[in-house]
Amino acid sequence: MQVVQRGISVFEALLFEEMEALPKRERNGRNPELLEDRDRLLLHRFYYKTKMQRKQYQDVLRELKNEFFLSTMQLQKILQCKGDEILHIKKTQPTVKWLRDEWGWMIWN
Repeated sequence: MQVVQRGISVFEALLFEEMEALPKRERNGRNPELLEDRDRLLLHRFYYKTKMQRKQYQDVLRELKNEFFLSTMQLQKILQCKGDEILHIKKTQPTVKWLRDEWGWMIWN
């Protein structure tokens, strides 16, 4: 069994000029649908913690950071980009029952 080391093809391409350029691999990024689902849950958690639990912004960011494993900066970027969706959530005023039905695995006290 031959063990292939990472980067060996790049190394060989640099050493041997007669080799063709390496084919570009398709990028395996994050699934955009899963990111939208995560952001939707994140925005509802943000609304729940700020409006229903009346927590301060910094405390909410700290809790969301632990729940979603995102940095504070990334959370702020998401919240800023999704401002229209936050306003829509605020306008519709989801109830705790609706939040429980939508995301039953989360704690909505």
